[in-house]
Amino acid sequence: MMGAACSESAEESLRSSFLIVWSEMKTARKAQWVTAKGYVRKKPKPCLKPGVEVIKDPLPDQSWLDTPMPRRKFYQWVLDAAGNKT
Repeated sequence: MMGAACSESAEESLRSSFLIVWSEMKTARKAQWVTAKGYVRKKPKPCLKPGVEVIKDPLPDQSWLDTPMPRRKFYQWVLDAAGNKT
């Protein structure tokens, strides 16, 4: 049982983090991150796209990643983090 409790706690933490990031982006109207080299990068986001629009977007260039994540796996990760089960 301890494993299940730890897993639920980790899932709740992930869900909380996801919602905090979403809320901050929505309020600040920008995405901001720190690169591997330590530079702060920003991209204006006047509004966040609905999921239906995001799904229609072209796939991102993941050629620079050691282990790219397939779109389907990423969507599942987001759904799980948000507490939706498919």
